[in-house]
Amino acid sequence: FTSSFSIYDAADSKRLMALVCRDLDLDPKRYPPKSFTAKVSNLKNELIDEETFAGQAADGFEKTLAQAYALYQARLREANALDFDDIIMTTVHLLQAFPDVAEHYRRRFRH
Repeated sequence: FTSSFSIYDAADSKRLMALVCRDLDLDPKRYPPKSFTAKVSNLKNELIDEETFAGQAADGFEKTLAQAYALYQARLREANALDFDDIIMTTVHLLQAFPDVAEHYRRRFRH
């Protein structure tokens, strides 16, 4: 991402997932974009990225969700954008990758 990235709100995320589902030619009754948006959000909140999820997708529904998740993330990257869940997941990954930074913020924000 560049420093001028965009942040997608809930409406942007739903709109993007609807486009992704349409581009994958998914039946909206069988694979509701709103449901996919919620499932992807839950995965991100559990810190499960699209590659990890694709590797553990067990059935046809999960494999379809994995395709949608991967395309959703690719479209976000193309748009130089993050959704709210990405902000949390990216922050956690950064703090895990840089323990000195994590320690700095741990000291700064004692609770």
